Amino acid sequence: RKPHRIIYLSLAIIILFGIVYWLDSNLISANTANKSFNIGDSLYFSTITFTTLGYGDFSPTGWLKILSAIEAFTGVVNMGFLIAGYSNNKY
Repeated sequence: RKPHRIIYLSLAIIILFGIVYWLDSNLISANTANKSFNIGDSLYFSTITFTTLGYGDFSPTGWLKILSAIEAFTGVVNMGFLIAGYSNNKY
């Protein structure tokens, strides 16, 4: 009924996963010249993972591989709900 709530949920998921990536940033390998990984990079990585875009400039290692796969699956499901929610509304 209110598909805009899915957008808010998606933003919350991106921020939550971004914080987890930032807290355990030693398990993220940077494939760029800049080897630092700050909160902005973690939110960027979380957004790229959630949307399943995957540029390849950061790579998870260890248990973060599983977590990023869960985030990617969650993103795909949320995008499906978002499209279904807006397609069912009569404007």
